[in-house]
Amino acid sequence: MMTMMMPSDAWDSHLHVTDPRRFPPVAGARYRPGLHTVEENRRFEQSIECRHVVLVQPSVYGANNSLLLEALEELGVERARGVVVFHPHAVRRPLLARWHRLGVRGVRINLVSGRADDDDHHVGLPPDHLADLLARYVELVKPFDWVVEMYLPMSWIPSLQTIIPRLGLRIVLDHFGHPSPTSSLHHQKQLEETEGFTALLRLLRQRVVWVKLSAPYRLSNASDPLYRDLDPLILRLLADAPSQLVYGSDWPHTRFEQLDIRPWTRHLLQLTRGDAHLTRSLFRDNPRALWDGPNRP
Repeated sequence: MMTMMMPSDAWDSHLHVTDPRRFPPVAGARYRPGLHTVEENRRFEQSIECRHVVLVQPSVYGANNSLLLEALEELGVERARGVVVFHPHAVRRPLLARWHRLGVRGVRINLVSGRADDDDHHVGLPPDHLADLLARYVELVKPFDWVVEMYLPMSWIPSLQTIIPRLGLRIVLDHFGHPSPTSSLHHQKQLEETEGFTALLRLLRQRVVWVKLSAPYRLSNASDPLYRDLDPLILRLLADAPSQLVYGSDWPHTRFEQLDIRPWTRHLLQLTRGDAHLTRSLFRDNPRALWDGPNRP
């Protein structure tokens, strides 16, 4: 495997650990993951030259964050951050404080995957109820300066244009902001016509949201491992909001578990290679600012 040439202290801002034997998926989970451990992830991160990681609670575990918290303890707060799932009515500040000491720095609101009857993932929530839901999460996590991570359709973003700037904390959107898989992302004009994309750019320029460049295979129509059909989207985001983007491997690529993300990771590096500052921003400086904010531990 060729050297990646990542900047020092690079971050992988989106990955999962799963252990279906010790931690079975919740009833009704949409898939059953394989066994993917901290040690296996260490080897993967070494291969892409990422020193810091952000563990994200996968939908199959609902609000049972036990495995993620165990992994954070094993990895240590110097190297790892975590994004948990919980329902606002089910937690109190002392529990959040304990999670914070372990390295948790965000809560995930999942409006895409999971079960429609699962309160912990909010799938099926009407868009006009999202503002109230966000307010409840913000009230809980703002004292800890956590991130609110949202996995929602890009078509919902226009409804958040006036809400997000008033929240007063960092918002990150999963997987390119999740444009519809049927969207045509090959040309600039088609990007502008993608529902929600203009609103996303506006929020990015205001520096009130971040976007994860992650899981290209969940959006791409290409069969090659570089997913070049997403290049116009990536280049537009890099041009318009270079300080608001972070890289995520989406390891172990649930439901795509035989996939090798390293060729695309190298391709993403090459898209920034002419600008050393941009490379450092995407893979190191932006995630450091996102996950630790102004108050480094």
